[in-house]
Amino acid sequence: MEKDFDEESFKEFLKLADITDSLDKMDLLRNINLAKENYLTNTGVLLFSKDIKKYFIQADVTCVLFEGTSVNIIDKKTFSGGFLNNFEEAFKFIRSKLNTKYIIEEKRTEILELPKEAIREALMNAMVHRDYFSTGHVQINIFIDRVEISNPGGLVKGLKKEKLGKVSRPRNQLLFDIMARTPNVEKAGTGIQRIRDAMKDYGLGVEFESDGFFTVTFEREKVGSDTKSSVKTTQKTTQKTTQKILELLKDNPRLSRAELAKTIGNITEDGIKYNLDKLKKEEKIKRVGGAKGGRWEIQIKT
Repeated sequence: MEKDFDEESFKEFLKLADITDSLDKMDLLRNINLAKENYLTNTGVLLFSKDIKKYFIQADVTCVLFEGTSVNIIDKKTFSGGFLNNFEEAFKFIRSKLNTKYIIEEKRTEILELPKEAIREALMNAMVHRDYFSTGHVQINIFIDRVEISNPGGLVKGLKKEKLGKVSRPRNQLLFDIMARTPNVEKAGTGIQRIRDAMKDYGLGVEFESDGFFTVTFEREKVGSDTKSSVKTTQKTTQKTTQKILELLKDNPRLSRAELAKTIGNITEDGIKYNLDKLKKEEKIKRVGGAKGGRWEIQIKT
């Protein structure tokens, strides 16, 4: 086991899952069902193997950038390391191929053309819920008009398409449970709905298809669209939202993200978080106290 075990991936997982490393490594792995006796379980291999393909020949992630909407390949990368490494490397590939907008206010703000949270959610879903006994692999296809993230296995047996975003039924329960210990899986059963909400905030469409593979297709902005106009519109919308947040927090500094989203309307909790982080960076608000019982302190006159 030691020869193939990726210590860096193990340390990264412990950090993400907020697990102390005071226990012996094998004892810890056995406690969370990633090892039996002195051998890794299948999930343990997926997470901490230096070369997944040595054990699961199709467990890698392939990313392809195409020319326009054609099948001509411009760039292609296949990631075959541990689960978390493959996830992060695939996300970096996707992000590097998408456009970035720059909004100039008091400080420059970068906005990816697709919501990062939605891309990460779809990618994590594809890797967690795929059929690891299938000869297929997780595939990311990037075209000029869309991004497709697909995984073998389709919908889990018994889960109907209309239940997507409402019911959670993991294909790989242990892998799902382990990832749920990390920030990569935040709320069981809500990932699909959060993808829909995030894309709605961006004014773009998203589709879910299942035909032996489960595929999420993200619409990209049309080529030739007025980027300057789009940036101005985004800037104006952001300014209105942040101003509304400031006004609400001035009246009630203990409002939660959920309460702010409900009051403002047409914005998700992730959208509220983005704007709160933006206001904090601009030093317009400050958090006093923890998530529970804390409050927001306005730093400027509104």
